[in-house]
Amino acid sequence: MFSWLQTKLQKHYKVVFVLLFIAIIPAFILVIGDFGAGIDNFRDRESVNAGFYDIDLNTEEKQRAFFTEADLSFYIMNGGNRAQQQDIVSYAYGRAAWLHVANEHNIPGPNTEELTEFIKEMILFQNPQGQFDPVIYNSALDGLKTSRNVSEGEITAAISQDYRVNRIQDVITNPGYVLPSEVLDLLKQQNTTWSVSVAELDISAYNPEVDASDEKVQAYFDENASNYRTPDRRVISYLELKALDLQSEIEASDDDLLEYFELNRYKYETPPAADADPSAPIEEPTFAENKEKVALDFKMEKAKIVAEDRATEIVMSVVDAERRANENLSVDSEVFKTLIQESGYEVKTTTPFGISESPIGLGWGRLMVG
Repeated sequence: MFSWLQTKLQKHYKVVFVLLFIAIIPAFILVIGDFGAGIDNFRDRESVNAGFYDIDLNTEEKQRAFFTEADLSFYIMNGGNRAQQQDIVSYAYGRAAWLHVANEHNIPGPNTEELTEFIKEMILFQNPQGQFDPVIYNSALDGLKTSRNVSEGEITAAISQDYRVNRIQDVITNPGYVLPSEVLDLLKQQNTTWSVSVAELDISAYNPEVDASDEKVQAYFDENASNYRTPDRRVISYLELKALDLQSEIEASDDDLLEYFELNRYKYETPPAADADPSAPIEEPTFAENKEKVALDFKMEKAKIVAEDRATEIVMSVVDAERRANENLSVDSEVFKTLIQESGYEVKTTTPFGISESPIGLGWGRLMVG
């Protein structure tokens, strides 16, 4: 079956795959704040068909789930390496394209045994010797569930989809079958000698008279006004809560640090030297040697939680104030200013940026600003 499928794909789907992986698919934009009239008109439409192959992206929630799973997939499939937001967008659409092809040809998901073997091959769950380690696997799962707020079922679902992507990629990338006539055609193309005639024109000798009067320039502008139209730009007001600034508020006892060390022991293992004996036992890290680093990591994780909690409190205070006032609060309203002043933070604003851009100097990706 796979020989037939492989031959069919290689012969008839070349153009499809070229289009899938060289096309730039723009991210769907979540409209935030006040924009120009063109965008308002777009938002007023009753329905917008925002889908990509088998993926429904018509709501913000579905878009978020789509990119969240792609981000999770990239992290797992690339050994725990993180990607920039713009790279995740490309990866998400490419992964969706592969899954569409898998759906078209009824590529099934893995059974329990196949899923287990697939997981064992992942670098994220292997020790420095390249062997699957259950302890590292469980620690990595706990870390993903905590840091990304996902369930084990969601992690398994993402890995299962990646298993299907790998299967369809194996079918396409492995050696295929061609006819002798196709080989001859290819050899003829490669061995063909082309003759090219070249004509040269001295640009310095080309000096035409151009009428650049105000009337001509105005007429040209009127005919091509769309070429000079500036895109809608936006400015975002935001509060910045840095976990690094909250570390001093975190208290950590030796028992807390020791428990954190035991749960994340793999983080403090020293990779063996390139010329080390593979059969030699791994030197286990000790709490005493890594206590200072453990304390920094522990406080940073706790500080992130504190920052998220405080951000939630500020948001809820604004929501409550809007509910009482029965209207949306603007950034310039006295009620809003009072709430922010009480929070102890300062409202900041971004530089103006277009819909397909990110604000300068903040390192925000397009997924973050919508």
